[in-house]
Amino acid sequence: MTETPSPRSDARSGPWFTDDTGTVHLVYKACLKCGRQTFPPQPYGCLECGAYDADVFVDRHAEATGTLAAQVTVHLHPDQPTPFRIAEIDVRGTSLCVQAPLASEEGLDVGDRVHAVVLDNATLAFAAPQEGRS
Repeated sequence: MTETPSPRSDARSGPWFTDDTGTVHLVYKACLKCGRQTFPPQPYGCLECGAYDADVFVDRHAEATGTLAAQVTVHLHPDQPTPFRIAEIDVRGTSLCVQAPLASEEGLDVGDRVHAVVLDNATLAFAAPQEGRS
């Protein structure tokens, strides 16, 4: 089993890392007591049941792929050039719903499959899968 690389953190989308194949993984917390999953992770304990012991409130990671649940176009922002799109992604294999930018203005619809991409070697965003990738 390979060791998990140290995660990077994007202020808009939370901690993540890429594996040896370039696949992006999200880092989150899972409560082994009640099953709640939390992203972005925080050190204060489970938001559902209050568990906080390190052996109960543990780090996990999941491949950053999923389904587009919602999207919105931002037309006015004090710090970022506009317009840009923000999406909610239901992460495959988890109960997580992650908010992150969409990588392009291409036509994505609610229910479409998406995967994470790294823009400018720093920003995590989501895009339509490439050919041959699900």
